[in-house]
Amino acid sequence: MGAAEPEPSDAFDRAYGEGLRLYNAGQFDDAIPEFARAAALRPDDFRSMEMIACCHGNRSRWAESLAAFEKAGSLGHECHQCCYNRATALRNLQRADDALKALERSLALEPNNPAAWFDQGFILGMHAGRRDEEMEFMDGRHARAVAAFDRSLALRPSHATTLYYKAYVLYKSSHSLQAILDLGLSGDGSVRQVAEMALACVEQVLTQYPNWETAKDLRDMISEWMGGSKA
Repeated sequence: MGAAEPEPSDAFDRAYGEGLRLYNAGQFDDAIPEFARAAALRPDDFRSMEMIACCHGNRSRWAESLAAFEKAGSLGHECHQCCYNRATALRNLQRADDALKALERSLALEPNNPAAWFDQGFILGMHAGRRDEEMEFMDGRHARAVAAFDRSLALRPSHATTLYYKAYVLYKSSHSLQAILDLGLSGDGSVRQVAEMALACVEQVLTQYPNWETAKDLRDMISEWMGGSKA
C-alpha cells in the first residue's frame, strides 16, 4: 500500500517551512514558489503573501512586493513591521505621501521603532520617494523631519546615519527663514543658530567615523555657509 497523501495542513507546513529555510539562506527567488504553494494550500493565511512580499523586496522588485503586501493586508492582517515594509516599497515606487501614511500607521502600532522614525525623517527631509518633477518647498516638512530624527535618536542615541541626515536637513533649513521659523527654536532663531546645530550633529558623526568623506564634505559646506552668513 502506498504512503498516504499528506493532509493539507501538513503540506502547508512543509511548503511554508521550506520557504522560510530558503529565505533565511538568502535564496529569495527559490523561496517564492514554496510560499506560493503554501498560499494556494491555505489562501486565507496572510503569512505566505507577506513572505512573498519580503522576497520581492529583498530583490528590489518593489511593485511585486507592494502587491503581495496589499494581498496580505486584504486578509485582515496588520502589524507594524508589515506597514513599515510596505512603506519601503511605496517610497521606492516614488509614492512618498503614501509611504508616509504607511509609516504613520506603523508608528501608531509600534512607536518605539527607531528605523520607522528615521525613514519618516528621511522621506520628509530628503525629498525621498518624490518624482523629479515634484518641487521641494519649505512647507514645514523639514521641521517635521528634524522632529522625526530626534525621535529616532531618542531610541537609538548617537546613531551616525541619523545624525548625518539631521545635520543635512538643518543645513538646508538654515537657508530659509520660513523653515527656521517652523523649527520653533528656543534661541534667537537665526541662520547661525540652525547652522551651528547642523555642525554639532556632523561633528558627532565624525567623532565616530573620522574618515567619512561625505560627512567631512558636509562639515565644510556648513562651515563655509556660517562664514558667509551675516544672520
